[in-house]
Amino acid sequence: MDVSDKTGMLSSEAVAPTGFIPCLGTWSNTQMTTGKSLPRSEAATTRVQPLIAVVDDDPSFLRSVGRLLHSANYAVETFGSAHDFLAAQQSSAPQCLVLDVHMPGMTGLELHDRLRAQGCRLPIVFVTAYETPHTREHAHLPGVYGLLLKPFDKRILLNAVQEALKDRSQNPSASPIQPDQP
Repeated sequence: MDVSDKTGMLSSEAVAPTGFIPCLGTWSNTQMTTGKSLPRSEAATTRVQPLIAVVDDDPSFLRSVGRLLHSANYAVETFGSAHDFLAAQQSSAPQCLVLDVHMPGMTGLELHDRLRAQGCRLPIVFVTAYETPHTREHAHLPGVYGLLLKPFDKRILLNAVQEALKDRSQNPSASPIQPDQP
């Protein structure tokens, strides 16, 4: 199944098979944590690149972006909310965060502010279905590598992630994420 429609645009409508229950966990080279194998053609056959965390409240969008990044040989962890991301005891720190702006509970902008307040300088690519002046202001802060409007061309996301990782490798001094305390 393609992660984009025929125009190359990434959208949640184009990817969710009927009856799909999303995996909000870790993707390995050939399996998601649910144990469902990815089709052989989608299994990574080269070395795994840095971990990308994706936070979005739309399960089909999470699956779509997860599959896209996985097909580009990135390790991917997906989270259905900002709180899930903060509560996760990640086995390795993500090198980039793809973050939805508008989510129930803690928004992507609030998560970004919280991470910065903790001293975490994790590179972020914001995604949103609609932008506001406040969103545009956040997009110009240091460490933000894009504000992508859904649906977007998958190449734009891959380029933004690649640029964020390139800059991160040149400035690896970002502090680790502090998990939420119960």
